[in-house]
Amino acid sequence: MSFFELLKESNDTNARISTINLQRRSVILPIFMPVATHGVLKASHFRVKDVVLGNTFHLRDLNKDLKDYMGIDACLTDSGGFQIISLKNTINEDGVLFLDYSSDGKLQKEEFSVPEQQEEDIADENFSNFCRNVYCFDCYCEGCPFEEMMREKYLKKYENRVKKIDELYNMYILTPEKSISIQNKLNSDIAMQLDDVIRPESNKRRHLMAVKRSIRWLDRLLHAHKNKTQNIFPIVQGGLHEDLRNFSVEEILKRTKHENVNGIAIGGLCGGESKKLFCEIVFKTSKILRSKFNGPIYVMGVGYPEDVIISICLGSDMSDCVYPTRTARFGRIFTDYGDINLNSYKKEKNTNLNIKINDGKSLNDCKCRTCKNFTLEYLVEIRKTENFCILTTEHNLFYMQNLTDKIKLAIQNDNLLEFLKEWTDKRFGKEKPDWILHVFELLSIKQLNTT
Repeated sequence: MSFFELLKESNDTNARISTINLQRRSVILPIFMPVATHGVLKASHFRVKDVVLGNTFHLRDLNKDLKDYMGIDACLTDSGGFQIISLKNTINEDGVLFLDYSSDGKLQKEEFSVPEQQEEDIADENFSNFCRNVYCFDCYCEGCPFEEMMREKYLKKYENRVKKIDELYNMYILTPEKSISIQNKLNSDIAMQLDDVIRPESNKRRHLMAVKRSIRWLDRLLHAHKNKTQNIFPIVQGGLHEDLRNFSVEEILKRTKHENVNGIAIGGLCGGESKKLFCEIVFKTSKILRSKFNGPIYVMGVGYPEDVIISICLGSDMSDCVYPTRTARFGRIFTDYGDINLNSYKKEKNTNLNIKINDGKSLNDCKCRTCKNFTLEYLVEIRKTENFCILTTEHNLFYMQNLTDKIKLAIQNDNLLEFLKEWTDKRFGKEKPDWILHVFELLSIKQLNTT
């Protein structure tokens, strides 16, 4: 049985229905994956029916099957790379050094200096010509030939170096080899490569360095990969630069010959770039990938309801984010018409939202246990208790799961355009944001430009 099976494509957008066959079950895409950072969905009793995401860095000492540990059927583990953004660190060719953690992975109070081997300052300059040899370490080179012995020599070097790498640093280092070793033990259905994560606004030459290093790290990870039942997803990088993203795609596609590389992720977004740019990158990158690769496309870090819908229409099959659960703990609950902030519910009275409430309970006919059993007024009253977080989290997770189910049904029934029009009318009214109209232009959806 193949890992990926395409079932149906939308006639009017780039959305599609497909199946991925995992270790214990099959999952129908598109899906949204909630994030269980430490192997626990915070403040939730909700049973996720599809895939849950776990964090490799924070689960590094679990040393057991994550599905058994959580009592779930399917999971994806990230590489630990996101902690490059969220934790104090420095990066070099060996891996990611976390400055607040000792070499055995324990949080430490002592201040350590940054290791001597660190990145040089990269001059900020625009350029169009660049060396496409990922094993050329000169970020100013404009072209030199790749030879297979370069990769072989590099991989051999790290075969020997990783055996003693922890002794070289007085802080915790996450290497591609260590990342995949942890994920192999967690036995996730899908393991993500460790990539060189930088912010979108970083200069272009630093992005070129990140693209090349991420490919080299992918080669190291594949070389060290031991769990043959586990699928590997490489990550497209390149920031906001189309030529660098195309270069990243080109190199990743060469690695899809590996038997375990069965999906590809689009990374490096959701870091403050404009919505228009985000949509253009997802649209163009997905289009290239789908023309040359038969597998799921995972757009990382997408969790706002409107972003999930639009990403699917642009070509995404999978997405994830902490936003639905985190914002629930802060008192915000999702509806088609926008969020309700329960912390200020009495003041707002939600006059700006066309919220239908049945018998003081169900939000827009929501069938989650929270909406079926509790009023908004009750949620407001208990908002300073732990029960509040459980109830709001359950609602938001149900909402996201129900939303992707509705999208799948609309694709199946060939009425995704009608669903998209109805949903965006509810969400934004007559004056839709420019970025939504830009998506309609990208997809040549003329009839949705007006309500």
